[in-house]
Order: sequence, then C-alpha cells, then structure tokens
Amino acid sequence: MIVRFGLHADGLDPSPRTTTLGEIRLGPRGLLETLETDLGLPPVLDHPAAQVARYRSCLADANDFARFYHASFEVDPIGVSRQLMRWRAQWYEGGWDGRSHGDQPRLADMTAVEAFARERATPCVGQRLAAVAGALETRRTQIERLVLLDDPADLPLAWRRVVDAIGFAVHAGVRPAPSAVQNSDLARLQATLSESNATQPLEGDGSVLVLHAESRDVSARALAEYVGRSGLDGRVLIAERDGIVFDRALERSGLPRCGFQHRSRFRPVSQVPALALALLWQPVDPRVLLQFLLHPVAPLPWRVRRPLAAAVAERPGIGGPDWQAAMTHIEQTEAERGEASRTPADEIRYWLAAPRFAQDTGAPIDAIAARTKRCALWLERRRAVVGPLDERLYTAAISQCMALADALDRLSADGHARVPKPELDRLIDEAATAQPDASAFAQAGHLGATTHPATVVDPVDEVLWWDLAPQPSEPALPWSSSELAALASAGVNLPPPAERLRRRRQDWLRPLLNCRRRLVLVVHRSERGRHPLLGEIEHRCPGFRELDLDGTLLRDGVDALPQLGVHTPALPVRPPRPPQRWWSLPPHVALPARPVESYTSLSKLYDYPHEWVLRYLADLRPGRAANIHDRGLLYGNLAHRLFERFFDVHPGRSQWGGLSETDLRDWLDSNLARLFESEGAVLLQRGRGGDRQYVANRIEQALAGLLRHLHGAAIERVRSEVPQEARHPAFELRGTIDLLLTDADERRVVVDVKWGSEPYREREMQAGRHLQLATYAWLQRSAEGRDDWPYPAYYIVTTGNVVAPDRSVFPNAVVAPPETGESVAELWQRAEVTHGWRRAQLDRGLVEVPADGTEPDERSRPPQDGLGTPEGPDRFDDFRLLTGIDPAQ
Repeated sequence: MIVRFGLHADGLDPSPRTTTLGEIRLGPRGLLETLETDLGLPPVLDHPAAQVARYRSCLADANDFARFYHASFEVDPIGVSRQLMRWRAQWYEGGWDGRSHGDQPRLADMTAVEAFARERATPCVGQRLAAVAGALETRRTQIERLVLLDDPADLPLAWRRVVDAIGFAVHAGVRPAPSAVQNSDLARLQATLSESNATQPLEGDGSVLVLHAESRDVSARALAEYVGRSGLDGRVLIAERDGIVFDRALERSGLPRCGFQHRSRFRPVSQVPALALALLWQPVDPRVLLQFLLHPVAPLPWRVRRPLAAAVAERPGIGGPDWQAAMTHIEQTEAERGEASRTPADEIRYWLAAPRFAQDTGAPIDAIAARTKRCALWLERRRAVVGPLDERLYTAAISQCMALADALDRLSADGHARVPKPELDRLIDEAATAQPDASAFAQAGHLGATTHPATVVDPVDEVLWWDLAPQPSEPALPWSSSELAALASAGVNLPPPAERLRRRRQDWLRPLLNCRRRLVLVVHRSERGRHPLLGEIEHRCPGFRELDLDGTLLRDGVDALPQLGVHTPALPVRPPRPPQRWWSLPPHVALPARPVESYTSLSKLYDYPHEWVLRYLADLRPGRAANIHDRGLLYGNLAHRLFERFFDVHPGRSQWGGLSETDLRDWLDSNLARLFESEGAVLLQRGRGGDRQYVANRIEQALAGLLRHLHGAAIERVRSEVPQEARHPAFELRGTIDLLLTDADERRVVVDVKWGSEPYREREMQAGRHLQLATYAWLQRSAEGRDDWPYPAYYIVTTGNVVAPDRSVFPNAVVAPPETGESVAELWQRAEVTHGWRRAQLDRGLVEVPADGTEPDERSRPPQDGLGTPEGPDRFDDFRLLTGIDPAQ
C-alpha cells in the first residue's frame, strides 16, 4: 500500500483526480489509526470529555497547596485540566518521556502529575506515536511506500521517529520551484517571493488577480459562475473557513459541491441534554424552559409541549393557573388518545418539575447522572426511527451523554458529591463536540478544493484562493527560557514562534509556487487587517491586476466581469412595496365577521383594521420564543394575579376591612414569593433582584392603596377576574372584568387595573375613548339584565390612584371628565356605530392600513356619531413590516 501523508491531509484532497489502486491519502489521525491497527496496538476510543475527566483526576490526586496550578484549579478545574493536557500533548509530541529534567518547579509538578497520568490518563498522540515507533522495531505494516506531503523537518519529533522507522520519500511539490509561464506576472511573483529580499513590480497582465468584495456570498457566486463557464479541471479552490458558503454558491450555479463542512456544537439533537440539565437549577429560568418546550426535538411530544409553551410565554413560571389549565388540557387529550403505560403527567413532572438545586452549592451527582442517562435512553429510542442522515447526529448526541456520565462517575469516584452549575456547564461544553452537517457532502466531478494551502502539492493551472483573511499571530510559548532550556536538554523539540511563522509562510507559498497560469486571490473588505501573504505581495510585487467586484456589478452598462468573463445581465430594480392606506380585496375574497369578539379585537377593528384582519382572520402571530412576557406587561400580570388571590379569600368588607398593615404585609410576604415562582420566574434570575424588589414594593403599596379607595367608596363586595359574556346583535362579546365592585346600594363599579401610564389614561377618558371600560360596563349590564350602567374607573398600580370621570364613587379619585360630557352608555353607542361603519368597509373588501407613510383620506373619516380614530400608526403593530416600507425611510 502506498500512503501519501501530510499534516493537513485529514480534510479535503485537492489533488487531480486519478485512477489508482492501493494508494491512499492520510492525515495524522488517519495514519496513526492505520498504524495502530496494522501493529495490533489498542485504539483510543475515549470521548474528549472523558479524557479531560481522567486527567483532572490525576491533577486532583497530585494537587497540594504548593503546585503551580493549585489556585487556578480550585476556581476552574475543567479549564485548567484542558490547558495542561495541551501542554502535556505538545511535550510528548516533541519527544518528552514523562520524566523531570533539571530543577524547574513547574516541570517537576507536571512530572508528579504524570506519575498518575501514565497509568490512568488517556494516551495522547505523542504517547501513541512512541508506542508505534517501538512496535515498528519488531513488526511490519502493510505500507510499502510512504510519500510525505510536508517537509520532514517540519514534522514534530514523535512523527519524525515514526516516518524514519517506516522510510519515506518527499513529494516533489513540497519544495516546488517556480513553474509559471515565463514573462508573466505570476512568474515574476514566484521568482521574487522565492528569494529573501527581492522586489519587482508587476505589469498587470491578469495572471495575478486580486478580487475585492464586500460579501462572501457575492464573491462565491461570481467565482462559481466563472468556474462553471471555464471548466472545473486544472483548478484548485482554497477556502480556509466558511467553505460551506462556496459550496452553496456552486449548488446555485448547477455545479457539484466540493464537500466543505460546517461543524457545530449546536445541532438540535445535541442541545437536548444541555437544555434538560439546565432545568435542574433553582430558580427555574423561564427562557430555558421555553427553549426546551419549543425545541425541534425533545423527550416530550410536541402535542404536550405546545400548550405548556403557550402557558410559559404568557405567565413565565411553573404551577400557575395557566400552567394548570394546560396540564388539564393535556390530560384530557391524552385520555382521548387512549395512551397507556407511563402517563404524560409523569413525564412532564420528571422533565419539568423535578427537584431543583441551588446553583452555588450544586446538584447531587447522582441526580445529574440519572438525568443524563435518561436522555441517552430517549436518544437511543429516537435513533431507531430516524433516517440515515439524522442517525449520525443521534449517535453523536448519545456519545456526548455517555461521556458526560463517565465524567460524572469519575467525579463521584474522586469523592465529589455535588457539582455546582458553572462546573457542570463546563463539563457539558466539553462533552458537546462539534458535529458535521450530514447533508453536506462532496458530489461526483467536483472542483478540486482544500481547507489548507499546504495540501496543494501538485502542479495546477489556476489557484482560486477564496476569502484570503487576516491570520492570528503566533502566540508566545507559555514557558520561560529556563524551562525551555530544560526541556530541550531532555530532547524535547518545541519550535519557537519565529520557526512556526516560517513554516506557515512556506505553507502559504506552496500553492502559489505550484500554480502555472493564474493566481486569483479573493479579499473581503469586512475583515480587519489583511493576510500576511497579501501584505508581502503588495510590498514586494506591486502592480498586480485588481477588480472591485461589488462596484463592477453595480455599474450600469457592464454585461461581464473583466478578467473573469462572467456575464452579468442587468436585473430590474424592484424596490420594496410602499405602504398603501387601503387594501382592496377581489370580490371572491370574503372577510367574514367573527362569531365571538373581545375588547382587544374590537379595538383593533375600529382603530387598525389591517391588524384585525391579519391577527384574527389570517391568524398571524409573533413567535412564542421571542415573546416571553417581561417588564411592564409581566408586572401588570403579576399585580392582576395578586389582586385576584387576595380578593378570592377576602371578598367582602368583613374580610379585608379589619386587616392591619402587619396582617396585609404578612399575607403579601407569603403569597408574593409563590407568585414569582409560578408566574414571574424571570424576576428570580440573577441580576433581577432590583426589579423583583421594585415590583414587590409597588404591588404592596398598590394593594394597600386600593383598600383605602374601597373604604372611601363604601364598597361591600369585590370580585376579581370576573368572566362575562353577552349577545350583541352583531356578535357575541366575551371579556374578563379585572375588579367588579358592589357598594351598599348594590351599585356596580367596573375597575380596570393598569400597571402604569396614568397620564395616558386621563387623556383617554377626557377624549371619550375609554372603550375598554365601556365594553366591560356593557358586558356586566347585559349579563345581569339591568337598566343602569356600571360606574367605570381605572386603578393605576404604580401610583395607587383611581382615574374616574368624577368623584361620585371614589372621593379621592383623579378626575378626568369626558370633554363631551358623554356617559359610558353614550360611548358604547358610538362604538356600535363605528362597528357598523368598519363592517361595511370589510364587506366591500376594503381594509384601512393606518401605517407609517400613509395619510388618511375621505374614506378614513368615521361617521359623525361614531368613535374618533387615533392619529398615526399603532406603536405596537406586529405587522408593520408586512404593510410596506416607506421609501423615505
């Protein structure tokens, strides 16, 4: 067997397609695994997270107050273990034998750790190579010929010992001589960069072309079109990062994909264990809970998660009335399905309502491990029913779960009983290795491509180096000069930064020197800085041909890209549709009346008809994940719920009339904490203590103030959150009255509770637009069949004030008398007129759109005896991007 071996050859192969037998190209991982198999050496199968856990155990056993890593290890054992593992791997690959040399304290500490690690830690690459080199002294492999794709002097010492034992030849393209067509810019560039300090201006003949672009997508599509027109043979593409963008451009151009991968730790399947474990902490994080419920895959079926997600978005927490209603709905629907064995309620309790633990003191390892293994069992069951593309992702997720379980078992064996949240997060990060996209694969006949320039060792007509981006600088070695001297005296070869930079430059020059006809470099302006190779070319060989890709594409009259020959037919400019004040629907599209309306829907119909159509007829709504309630909306909900709980147990003056301040405060202290847990858990998160105290103080003051207003108004009975419904000639109306009060004369008072915005409510009442109060008053009057209308008022939580038309009921109210002097009954009559006006428009297929960039016309003017319409668009319009974009903006 002939093996072509390179340090960067584990990825894509840019070599020309040839028909061979018994020849293979391998990188370090592939060759090491092949040699271990041939020589009968045991493979290393440990997950990376398990490797960190093993070495952490060794560090812990060797740790004392004198070790150099002691302080950092106490704070971040996972990070320290990973970093020292890297040091250990570098040393072994450089020729370390695991023993101390000299009197350097840190080297002595590492040697002390190695006394444990030699037996217990996972062998690193250097150790495995040492075992291979030892086995090669007495055994043979099936490798007949080894061809190096890198300079043997650039190989780490452990690798050099192995390839020396096998015997090797060096590929001619590793140290290429200039090969470009004579008297071309490319030939001049090759000759100049091959020398140390020479400079030579170029003539701009196009054999060296630099494309400047703003967008990766645009540049990738332009190059893909160029390759498609000029052919795939004789060209090599270099894309060191984001090659998947280029593959998509090839696909859009009808060309085969090269097989670039986009690896990510955030595949949906691999996120499930992390989300499940994040629910173990107290207090529960509603956003994590909502992510778990809305995730594409989860241990609970979607039919169960959907109603719970809606409840959490509305009332962020677990256990509130909305949550209980969702649970009841789930139990009913599951009973109708006839589900047996474990009930959904049991599964919900396990995944969502299991015991929770304080983040600082940590969760018991047994509880974490049990949950991790439960995830693995669910993944195993799912893997059996998914397709072949998803099967690999499930296998990887199962491996992550088992690696995490193994790490937890080792912590338990080391005497740890609990794991704090920060440490568990680090363990999860270690286990969550990046996974490839199973749908991204190379297609037959693709363009030669690579992710590393050093792999271009064969002569090629044209090199397309896409996204030539700035490179990170070589970091200084983390060891002192005396430590490096001690390591060197022990035979450990660790190349200094200058040597590593020299090797990187040789890697960058390799495709350039192996190029025969044209070198195309694509540079994106969005990058800060420039690639060192481009900087060297600009300095030593100015005058190369350049092309501004974006400017050329946008220039009028250009039908082809210069130097590339890619046709650029002009496309008509299609500006975004400007907003229109009216939508006119064709006759066959009906806008039917809804059988049931509420105040919210009626207010949209009267003021912003397009929102009524889109929300209630088209059923368009914002996504739940982006709509978890917080701030004013959440605070108002909490106040409503607390008032409801209070008046459920204190409905009459005899119950609340004699409460002292101490009694009220005790009741609030007992109920507020439970309320925050069940419906306001976002306020229990770290960093929200100030908000939580603010809300608690405001609600406490508001309840005390409300009771004072009730005393002053001689209220006898209070009902909260009263559901009502009544039949109107045009629709059925339903609503929930926040507070329904009854005084000694049996007069009804409807009070709507608002968190804030007292000045707005005053202006609204003065303008005769307090439609919400009129709606609730009509509902209560109709439900009871009474002739008199209930008295309307607002209660503002943040100020503790009642806003009312007069002081006939509440002596201490903030008075906002309607300017027209109309009663609430007359306001409702105007609302009925407005309803008929809007309904007639909809029946004719006309929908008014009061959006930015539009002006009202004659059709926008309401009837004289109807409600007035607000000026300007709705500040809370969820559909403003669907109504058009004003060109002036």
